[in-house]
Amino acid sequence: MSTRPVPVANADDVDGADRAIECANCGAPIDRNEWHPVRASTVDDEFRIYAFCSERCRASWSGPDR
Repeated sequence: MSTRPVPVANADDVDGADRAIECANCGAPIDRNEWHPVRASTVDDEFRIYAFCSERCRASWSGPDR
């Protein structure tokens, strides 16, 4: 299981839309244009967002805030 943060694009990140998002639990690709479950946490004073391919992956994830 991965605890790496998922890249989140902002309005200034023109290349961000080309980057793939992976499920933080299983590594499956996630379509940026579709809704997907997320989880947020603060690690070492850094806000992080983790994306998941399904509610099941989100529920089984044992990330840094669990």
